[in-house]
Amino acid sequence: GIVAKHQAGERGILVVVELEVDGQRVSDNLATFVRPKTLDLQKHSFCMEVAKARKNQFAVTLHTDRPALWVWLDCGEYDVKFSDNYFHMMPNRPAIVTITDASGRLTAAKAASALVIKSLYDTFQESPPARY
Repeated sequence: GIVAKHQAGERGILVVVELEVDGQRVSDNLATFVRPKTLDLQKHSFCMEVAKARKNQFAVTLHTDRPALWVWLDCGEYDVKFSDNYFHMMPNRPAIVTITDASGRLTAAKAASALVIKSLYDTFQESPPARY
């Protein structure tokens, strides 16, 4: 389906296209009517839950209150791999990312403490990104 987010003027219009197979979102894409650097981005807040998924793997469920574009994650000193990085988030559409830690040193609590979530909005701001 197509989800459109309208704000004031063309600088605030986001069109999100999602592909679902058997009720599961398998792909999505974003279209804007202006270049990303001229978008009227709004400050957003993230909520995060971290749970152990398997040995050396953790499921991170992310929520946002406003559109967050080009979201990426960093886990500080831990050498981890993310199942997805650089994705778009919309309100009421949680993102689930799996973290794999080859060293075996990471716990859910350490991951939650070390994880930093950034987005395009943060690149235009002077304050440091939020830690959760």
